[in-house]
Amino acid sequence: MAGIMALVNQKYGRQGQANFTLYPLAQQQPAAFHDITLGSNSVPCFQGTTDCVQNASGHYATTVYSAGPGYDLASGLGSVDANVLVNNWNSITFKPTTTSLQLSSTSITHGMPITVSTSVAASSGTGTPTGGVAILTDSPLPSNQSQTVLNLSAGTTSSIINYFPGGYYNVSAKYDGDGVFGSSTSPPVALKVSPENSTVTLSLSIGGKTIAAGGSVEYNYPFPLTLSIQPVGVSSITGKPNGVTTGTATFTIDAVSATVPLNASGEAIWTPPALSIGTHTASATYSGDASFNASSATPVTFNVTKGFPSMNVSFDAPLPPPGPSLNIDADGSLTVTIVVGPNNGPFFGNFVPVGTAAPTGAVTACLQPPNAADACLNPTYSLTAPLASSSGINSLSSTATVTFSNLAAGFYLPTFVYSGDGNWQKQGLVFLRDINVAPITPLATTTTTLSITAASISNGQFATISTTVTSSGTPSGAAPTGAVDFYDNGVFLVYILLPLGKTGSTFSATFSLPASGFWSSGSNQITAIYDGDSNYAPSTSSVATISLTQRVGDFALAPQLPEITFAPGSSGTVGLHLAALNNFSAAVTLSCTTSSTNVTCGVSPSSINLSGTATAMSTINSSTTAAATAVRSPARSQLAWLGSVSGVLLACVLMVGSANRKRHRFRILASFSLPAVMCLTAGCGGGGQMVQPPPPPPVGTAYSVVVTGTANGIVHNVKITVIVR
Repeated sequence: MAGIMALVNQKYGRQGQANFTLYPLAQQQPAAFHDITLGSNSVPCFQGTTDCVQNASGHYATTVYSAGPGYDLASGLGSVDANVLVNNWNSITFKPTTTSLQLSSTSITHGMPITVSTSVAASSGTGTPTGGVAILTDSPLPSNQSQTVLNLSAGTTSSIINYFPGGYYNVSAKYDGDGVFGSSTSPPVALKVSPENSTVTLSLSIGGKTIAAGGSVEYNYPFPLTLSIQPVGVSSITGKPNGVTTGTATFTIDAVSATVPLNASGEAIWTPPALSIGTHTASATYSGDASFNASSATPVTFNVTKGFPSMNVSFDAPLPPPGPSLNIDADGSLTVTIVVGPNNGPFFGNFVPVGTAAPTGAVTACLQPPNAADACLNPTYSLTAPLASSSGINSLSSTATVTFSNLAAGFYLPTFVYSGDGNWQKQGLVFLRDINVAPITPLATTTTTLSITAASISNGQFATISTTVTSSGTPSGAAPTGAVDFYDNGVFLVYILLPLGKTGSTFSATFSLPASGFWSSGSNQITAIYDGDSNYAPSTSSVATISLTQRVGDFALAPQLPEITFAPGSSGTVGLHLAALNNFSAAVTLSCTTSSTNVTCGVSPSSINLSGTATAMSTINSSTTAAATAVRSPARSQLAWLGSVSGVLLACVLMVGSANRKRHRFRILASFSLPAVMCLTAGCGGGGQMVQPPPPPPVGTAYSVVVTGTANGIVHNVKITVIVR
């Protein structure tokens, strides 16, 4: 069908939504479609799956839609005769129609129900139009333009609507036509909707769990704490929204505040910075918009308790295949690197709140008898080392390295205890793999070499890592097999597998890693350890050093107002909220562009050194021609009818007086008396006032401003809608 529509576009130009022509064409030019009346869209299926039943022949098949005369859901209008369809595309005609619209009130408060009535009739001839009528507004905001669709019954329809958006605009009814009748639009009806009061409830949640007043939140829980509100009008039923709220929400925790725009669902969500251990109070206010007045939520008090850190261990030793033990030669040594950090962040592929602190303190590493009841309980060996902070993408994690030397033969269970600090709880870890210290049967020796080029890389660049494992002999004729593990500052980095079935005494491999693939910024000490196999002994390379500059974290950019309205020739400002993510620290360059030369914009400051949160300001100016000026008829006085009626009324009075003096003119008086009474009735009926319809609302024009933030190769864009009227 896409190819046929391409032919239509080629012959007649762009068409837009083709359905408005395809269905009438099927009625007026039936030869364009060949009706399919037999078969269905049923296909074989497995017993027990959705819509799968056994048919009369004993086979299992789906039974959803069957073909039949005319339009059906299995074959639609039928197969297409492309020649007839394309050549007759512009031949269809429609009977003209007239659409009318009535509103039961033209000035309401948001949420107040009004009756919308519309009718569609043939402008000439007979017949009754069918189909739907769209109720539209001429609001410059796309989200406020389409309200609902009412289905005609005998040419008329009506409905009660309580969600017309706030503002002053025209409402119209647009009939799109059917297979016989053409489209038409009603004359506009001006509607003024004043904002209603709103209510707002502040919700605190963490990982989908709501935090009640007086509840507790762990420091840097794996799912960050979020604050949210969704304002609703006081007229809504049981708290359900009666229109989408727009505007902004200002969240405050203690002395920290942030202004956040409401999203397309009318909800505002904020992730606060990392909070100190103790009691905190959160509050939120809603700015209001054209439909809803501003409101405030009841504050919520809650507690932040110490967080549970994550612990990971790297054994800087040859690793055997997955099995019960790590083998160490008698009187040998074992180096262990412990990583302590949050349970989220770059190490886990997500982010942490601004200001999250890396763990400090110390780690105690223990080797204790198997089946120990707790970490470092009656250990045989115990070493304690202070945690050192990292830099770069893993700056939220801290490491400590210990080396056990001259180990006596036996089985040991490695366990670890983190001391905790002001933000992080004390934590223990039992590593479920025994350390088996015993004499190792001598095998053919190996040598492992390592090299890295280039010596220094930064964001977007790659380093090439090359390693070679060479054996001193080939007792079985086979080349070394197994794995080579790579460590970065003692932390396991990556491994490669040596291929099976090779002969010779040497194996070499080369691979690349980006700057972000290494452990930290600055100097990285890389070591390669060959794990050995049944023929060859393990070996460790010399240290290779590479210097890295990593791009750390990311940043968020959001406007404090999603839209702004002002008059032609005026200006407005919108705040811009910036927040660093995952210890981001860099200069963010800000700029803006507009959708039209009728508006200009600027951002101040144009560059911000961002390491936490910051605010910038975008100023938007409009020219005097940025919006068309609506021309209105001057409002007439409610007594203006007297001017047009008084002359006739005076004539009637004079004629009555003349008749009193000259009775022979009674016939003339009688012939004029009826018009006189009609004059009086027209002038005095209904209390003597004429109700004027409201004037049309001012014409507005919508523009867009895009603000761009750039730092370290990261680009974020946000859009601000500008309405000039």
